[in-house]
Amino acid sequence: MREIKFRAWINDYGYTRMSLIGEIKFDHSGVNLVFDDVGQLLNDYLDGKKIIQLMQYTGLKDKNGKEIY
Repeated sequence: MREIKFRAWINDYGYTRMSLIGEIKFDHSGVNLVFDDVGQLLNDYLDGKKIIQLMQYTGLKDKNGKEIY
């Protein structure tokens, strides 16, 4: 079975960054993402309006061994 992983381009605090997603939570205010940057789970939440692009890992790797999202 393949590993399920997500990452996203985020527009936060005036700049765009790529972040790995630790958890995706759905609640009454919408979609909240908990980020996993450099192996640490952060406690801050970001609402879905700041997400530019959400990507899911395909389970495949390119010829250089890099994961394809």
